[in-house]
Amino acid sequence: MQINKEKIFRSSAGALPMRIRPVFEDFHRLIVNEDCDYSEHQHSNYELIVVDKGPYRCTLNDESIQLKHGEFLIIKPGDRHQDHFKTGQDHYVHHFSLHSQEGIQNTGIQLFEDAVKPVLQTGVGSLNAPFDFFKKLSGELSVNDIFSTYIQDSMLETYFWQVIRLLPQETLSGQFRQLSRQLDFHQRLQHNFIKNCNRSYGIKEMAVDMGMSERSLAYRCKELINQTPAKAFNAFRIQKAAEAVKVSDKSIQQIANDFGFENPFHFSRVFKQVMGVSPKQYR
Repeated sequence: MQINKEKIFRSSAGALPMRIRPVFEDFHRLIVNEDCDYSEHQHSNYELIVVDKGPYRCTLNDESIQLKHGEFLIIKPGDRHQDHFKTGQDHYVHHFSLHSQEGIQNTGIQLFEDAVKPVLQTGVGSLNAPFDFFKKLSGELSVNDIFSTYIQDSMLETYFWQVIRLLPQETLSGQFRQLSRQLDFHQRLQHNFIKNCNRSYGIKEMAVDMGMSERSLAYRCKELINQTPAKAFNAFRIQKAAEAVKVSDKSIQQIANDFGFENPFHFSRVFKQVMGVSPKQYR
């Protein structure tokens, strides 16, 4: 029997000490049946407005904004906002909070610079099929089982990054950009780990692949994942080998060879250091 298997690896930010986390609060669809102005109000959290039928008009911090179909605006905490509704207008309003997560502590994240101009809180382009998200989210809200909250937040996280991609990057706060760079570093590091997990991969080669000095690489790894590059790679390689130990019919020696270990004894020793048990016990 011939089988072709193409494996697509997950790009994970799970080991970062801080992670940007949008949290869903509520959303609604607003269809305007008569011309009117909504009274000016000040926002306590983030609000995403996505236009279906426009134009949508509002005043944000004393500046006029106008959006057409597929365009969006993010209103930040503290903004003064007034909608100017016209008959036939149709848009979605999505409220969310934004946090960084470190252990069990949640800390608020500032998305925009303090002095950002209101017009720069809009996207530089239109969202692709933006209303599919709201339809799927609406369907998930109707399920209301024990998994629903997690699914809602994961759906928002995907949509959130699609929205952020379309914001002018110079308007994002220094805090947000720093956290984003941390995510990028971790994803690039893991990409290199994936490519090289079947062999020994030293810090010198790792630093070249990451485009930085060995000292900078060691510092960033200590800062972000509290490990040396070598320990981080060994842990990653062993975790991948552990998956093979669980699901593969190969011998321990064959798996050790597949992951570039000198011999099964070396493999077993490193495996036990990382996993707490030997490969044979783990299987």
